[in-house]
This record gives sequence, structure tokens and C-alpha cells, in this order.
Amino acid sequence: LKHIRSRKNQLMHESISELQKKDKALQEQNNKLSKQVKEREKELAQQTQWEQ
Repeated sequence: LKHIRSRKNQLMHESISELQKKDKALQEQNNKLSKQVKEREKELAQQTQWEQ
């Protein structure tokens, strides 16, 4: 029973660290996309200024 419990804990720790890695990757991707959106908005704002 002790062995089963420790194996279960090990699996839980592994899945937690996997999820943390995924979380970090998604946060980085989100930051990149946010930067891209801001840059696009800046470009569009500049374009509309030129057109006026």
C-alpha cells in the first residue's frame, strides 16, 4: 500500500510539473501575441494618421 501511494504521488508530481511547463509555454506565447497585437495597433494608428 505504501508503494502504491508513493507511486501515485510520483505520478501526480510528474503531471504537475508537465502542466507547469505547459503553463509557462502558454504564457510566453500569450506575451508574444500581445506584443504583436500592440505593434499592429501602433502601425494602424500611424497609417490612419498618414491618411488624414
